[in-house]
Amino acid sequence: MADNDPSRKDAPPIDATLIDTPRSEGAPSTLESDPTIAATGAPVLAGRYELVGLLGSGGMGTVYRARDRELDEIVALKVLKGEVAQAAGMLERFRREVKLARKVTHRNVARTFDIGEHGGDRFLTMEFVEGESLSMLAHRAGRLAPGRVALIAREICEGLAASHEAGVIHGDLKPENVLLAKSGRVVITDFGIARALVPDPNDPRTAAGMICGTPAYMAPEQVEGSPTLDPRADIYALGCMMYRLLTGESPWTGTSFVSIAAARLLREPPDVRTLSPDVPEALATIVLKCMARERDDRYANAREVGAALASQVTTHTEVSRGASSPPKGLVTSSMPPRTGTPKSVAVLPIVNQGVEDDSYLAGGLTDDLIDVLSAVPLLRVRPRGASGRVTGPDRDLREAGRALGVEAVVDGSLRRNGDLLRATLRLVTVEDGFQLWARRFDRPPSAFLSIADEAAADIAGVLASEKVAAARESPTDAMALDLYLRGRYVYTRNYFDVAQAVSLLRAAHERAPRDGRIASSYALALMRQYNVDALPDDVVEVARRLAESVLAKDESIAEAHVALAIVHLGRCEFRESAEALRRAHGVSPTNADVLAWLANTLAEVDRPREALDHYHQALAADANLRLLDGAIARCHALLGEWDAAFDVLTPLATNTPATDPILPWLVRARLTLWEGNSARAKKLIAQLAKDRLPDVANARVLRLLELARDRKLSPEGILHVETELRAIKLHRRTAFNTQVKIEVFMAAGLPDRARALLPSLEESRLLDLTWLRRCPLLAPLRDDPEFSKVERATALRAESVREVLHDATSGLRRASA
Repeated sequence: MADNDPSRKDAPPIDATLIDTPRSEGAPSTLESDPTIAATGAPVLAGRYELVGLLGSGGMGTVYRARDRELDEIVALKVLKGEVAQAAGMLERFRREVKLARKVTHRNVARTFDIGEHGGDRFLTMEFVEGESLSMLAHRAGRLAPGRVALIAREICEGLAASHEAGVIHGDLKPENVLLAKSGRVVITDFGIARALVPDPNDPRTAAGMICGTPAYMAPEQVEGSPTLDPRADIYALGCMMYRLLTGESPWTGTSFVSIAAARLLREPPDVRTLSPDVPEALATIVLKCMARERDDRYANAREVGAALASQVTTHTEVSRGASSPPKGLVTSSMPPRTGTPKSVAVLPIVNQGVEDDSYLAGGLTDDLIDVLSAVPLLRVRPRGASGRVTGPDRDLREAGRALGVEAVVDGSLRRNGDLLRATLRLVTVEDGFQLWARRFDRPPSAFLSIADEAAADIAGVLASEKVAAARESPTDAMALDLYLRGRYVYTRNYFDVAQAVSLLRAAHERAPRDGRIASSYALALMRQYNVDALPDDVVEVARRLAESVLAKDESIAEAHVALAIVHLGRCEFRESAEALRRAHGVSPTNADVLAWLANTLAEVDRPREALDHYHQALAADANLRLLDGAIARCHALLGEWDAAFDVLTPLATNTPATDPILPWLVRARLTLWEGNSARAKKLIAQLAKDRLPDVANARVLRLLELARDRKLSPEGILHVETELRAIKLHRRTAFNTQVKIEVFMAAGLPDRARALLPSLEESRLLDLTWLRRCPLLAPLRDDPEFSKVERATALRAESVREVLHDATSGLRRASA
């Protein structure tokens, strides 16, 4: 292999001379002369198998979609993990198993073709089955209908019977190793630890005590390391699989390999009807017999199981052998093409190889790639907050990928090349270090957005066989695009210094007033500045008009929905705000602003745990949203988790830019007031003296901390509370100021003054049900009829918001599971 081969496991820093020129330009590739590298930049293994996509990873190795150049056919190619292939006797073992597996020719078994070697890597080639795994179907659907389970299991029995009669048992049968093909076939794959029915003394796994398999599906004799396994081990695994499909849960659970594996040795198998009472008794009995602890109590062979299942297959799901279309409901993935399992990928920060001032371009390309790839359903893209920590041109791609827990990484560089921008990008697998795709883009600055669109389309095809959204049109004004990119870069890199971002985006909007992306980003930045810098209320109207104008033409821009949600929220139009957030989440479920504002809303409608989940996901998407630390601390405090609340706030003072040094101190002081911890108040007062806040800010924080310490308020302090926390035009801010007044009076032992403010909470349409129900300072008020009246009205508003957000937040939890 050539020293500069980018498919090597120790691939060097990216070099533009190794990357293909844009195919649309028709320029000759520098790679076409190298037989070990395809025109896409992907390797050609053993001079024959061109890698064209990633199918998935497992305990034995990584599986690729490959083109057999000799036969011009697509095959599945599994590269064995180094530690597996290099183990003593392992290569000979796999040669034997390939010989055994090739004996099996059946529609319900994926064919195994050959074994090969490339640059020290050993690989197997197998039949490529386009579809999804049974594991993915189970994850998405939860429980399956009994008749559907019986149909799938019956097909599996057909494949097992053919394998067993050829002298091969699977030994690791599980939902991940069963594929549901587009055509409707149910196909068993990955005979990675298949073994001869007659034990081979030279096989390391036949030694007593050797355990092979997956704990949740292993037969008791496998757990015990029996050297004499037979087909009934596969029948046991089939029973466990049926249990999982019928109930949505595994029959054997635990916190470790040992506890999961040992459970079946200590207990009788569970009855599926305990969790799924609607399962017919006959089918439940079949499952129990398959999972019998003693192998002699199980079915003697797979054909017996199939015969027992025949009567359980629902008539409307029955499909004739060799049908060209899948049974109704059997294959839920819709093509084109959405098949296969989700792939995890990280886009590492694109390296700026130009002048420092071009950092916004490299950052913009990174953000664009993450955003476009995140919209592909079968891709799990690491958020910018996680991958953004991997910097430097000499970074180890595979090490970075392992740290991020992904299967592949996107790496690249950007620089100006005369009048063009040159972006050089590649996709590298983490386990094997293969470069699956590489490409060089030379584009004028006005076509900057096309780089991410075209690259994402290629990458989605390689990783997920999916198409991405149609390419975006760039503004006709090149200067508007440049201002937009600079503004977005500033917006995403510094939460508090948003004025600069607003200025840049305003200028971009003025040059391209019809561009929806620019108008949406400008509206969103305006609303952030409105909240951070307390701008005049007329800014809200400007943002509203911008967002509504964009959405009237294009509802696919998440930023416009979020901006409108913030506008509605500020005006106490809570259901409308929730509707806008729901639509934003539907468009872009991993967008940091979407997640943050969902969290803010959930934090008020008495869903603090869900809010915490969303806050952390927002921070993962954008680590610069450090303002959320205060909101996270508030949630912990309202849950009574005081140490967690103050632990979150400890680094906030150093992370917050000097533009707003008072923020972390105000949050600390308010929570200290809630807790009523005089010892903590004393410590914070001492720390405040060292931090040297501006005089006005210092005095405001000190008053709250002294109140938390002494639990009393002077007449001057009372007057200060009444005058400083004055009402503002927007009801939203009026409600917040009233909340703080009530807290101060309750902490000072003045409940009558606090009680007198309760009607104004309802007048300002309070949404913060979490505060009403959980703030410790309010405990003495909760039996008051006026308080109960406010709580009931607030609860009605909160419930209407929860109803709207339920689908969006449930979907987010499923996506992150």
